[in-house]
Amino acid sequence: MGAYNKLNGVHCCENPFLLQKILREEWGFRGFVLSDWSGTHSTVATAMAGLNLEMPRERWYGKKLLTAVREGKVPEKVVDRLVSDILRMLFKFGAFEEKPVYDESALLRPEAVALARQAAAEGIVLLKNEGKLLPLEMAKLDKLAVIGPNGEYGPHFNAGRYDATLIQGGGSAHLAVPREQVVTILQGIQRKVGKPVEVRYAPGAYAETGCGIIPSRYLRTPDGKEQGAELSYYLNTNRKGKPVRNRMVKQISGRWGTRLDIPEANQDPGKGQRFSCEWNAVLQVPATREYTFEIRSASGVSKFYLDGKLLIEHRGNNVDWVSQAKVHLKAETSHRIQVTYAKHGRRGEIQLGWDYENDGWLREAVELARWADAVILTVGFSGNMEREGRDRNSLLLSEAQENLIRTVAAANPRTVVTLTAGSATDMRHWIDRVRAVLFTGYCGQEGGHAVADILFGDVNPSGHLPITFPLSINQYPANYYSMTKEIAYDEGIFVGYRYFDRHQLKPLYPFGYGLSYSRFSYDDLRISKSGASAEKLQVRVRLKVSNSGPFDGATVVQVYVQDMETSEERPPRELKAFKKVWLRKGESAFVGLNLTSRAFQFWSSRRRRWVLEPGRFQIMVGPHSRELPLRGMIELP
Repeated sequence: MGAYNKLNGVHCCENPFLLQKILREEWGFRGFVLSDWSGTHSTVATAMAGLNLEMPRERWYGKKLLTAVREGKVPEKVVDRLVSDILRMLFKFGAFEEKPVYDESALLRPEAVALARQAAAEGIVLLKNEGKLLPLEMAKLDKLAVIGPNGEYGPHFNAGRYDATLIQGGGSAHLAVPREQVVTILQGIQRKVGKPVEVRYAPGAYAETGCGIIPSRYLRTPDGKEQGAELSYYLNTNRKGKPVRNRMVKQISGRWGTRLDIPEANQDPGKGQRFSCEWNAVLQVPATREYTFEIRSASGVSKFYLDGKLLIEHRGNNVDWVSQAKVHLKAETSHRIQVTYAKHGRRGEIQLGWDYENDGWLREAVELARWADAVILTVGFSGNMEREGRDRNSLLLSEAQENLIRTVAAANPRTVVTLTAGSATDMRHWIDRVRAVLFTGYCGQEGGHAVADILFGDVNPSGHLPITFPLSINQYPANYYSMTKEIAYDEGIFVGYRYFDRHQLKPLYPFGYGLSYSRFSYDDLRISKSGASAEKLQVRVRLKVSNSGPFDGATVVQVYVQDMETSEERPPRELKAFKKVWLRKGESAFVGLNLTSRAFQFWSSRRRRWVLEPGRFQIMVGPHSRELPLRGMIELP
């Protein structure tokens, strides 16, 4: 798939250097290339560069490509080649044979469900386990509290609507999993402990950004007669003239697709209807405090006014979907609020939210924490916040969730945090307040069972981080914001753990890190090499791994290589091989890993090829990138 961006000034989908020289000539690729959705920007240049298929519709190909062929701008043989690549793969996939029967019930078979559960459990990473709080002993528990917005569905997440992004990524990572097939963390724990242990749940805070839709009980129509707000629609995007429709609504929110939601409005081909709307209401303030207000919107421009003053102006799209503002309000006061929205895209969405409900949920959570023998505190993000086309705008959890962690941990020191996230998280404000942390990622439909398996020791955690967790975001490099719309990747090859190693930065949790309920030791490293030439080079790394802990379990043996005499700049260490090793308690085993010549090569930008230079190489072995107790040296001629 060709990307959206330009590389060295040329769009990737019309870049012959990428699509021809690198992909097909150097890598020998024999498949076909399609554009990312709407990532095509031309007809002739794109076809000549070798893009086989434009997605999702014929904007630049189709009739325009036919015209280019007739005018002699694109040779017919080029089109033949583009089509042949597609047909070759279709025949290979059996697309022209009898249509396969897709049986969705196959996903419900016990072996499929068991595999989903196993995959989720093996991917969970134990980051902290102070005082061996985990695994929890069920026999010593009478009362267990599950607290946090990522533990269960409810009004604290997505306005109470079911959405699988609580347990999985968004965008292309999102699958339409029926609610009855999803096992939340609360459900997994309840099923694990059964009736002997009483389990209670409280959300503690709004999910994601810490704000949620304002309930109608705090809103009155402008005339004061009803709960809710007055909604008006206009047939333009600037709210000019008289509204074509007025109605009362309970909440300030809306979702519009490509259908004719407003029959009077014009239909823009490919972009749906274009219209604007506004909500007017009176907000009745329940308590004196600082309030966080939030606008979530997409495919349009939205504004939020409080007593005529503009507090938020938001141009929503897939990238920047939330804007917030803080304001101090006094109890039992009333304030005029107005929200406007102009729909510019195919699908429109807007929601006005605030953080007030967190107060009551926090009090409930503290009472529950004091009542319980132990607390499972479920926090994190969602596939709405980090997804295809949308990154988180911060590594921090929301203020509400961070406050929830600190407050609950103070109320019950036997608090275990489960972190749902798809990337690194800045934990500096709370990591020292809790004794145990599980990084669950987005563990899918069987995630609740998998987390419960880990918590109670039925599965020994064996996941290791594929990323580095920084002490804070300040450890990351910052890009200069250029008005030229260009980004210079000044880090070069020093990204991820290589950046931390090069600058000797101590992360919170390093690349490859992961704890276990067992204790593993590595010793007796032996390194041998064979092969008469660089092409046939084989380096055998062999070591003894022992499990001296009280549980059966697995560790991931990681092999890093350091070039001691390189002529070009290289990282201090690079992961070149790894293997998960499962051992019973008290068991030892010899483990072997093989390195080929590629493990010692580097890509030379100057020579524009992979290079294997003679000299000394250090081989380092351990459980993660910052703990490599076994080291040996080899020399290559």
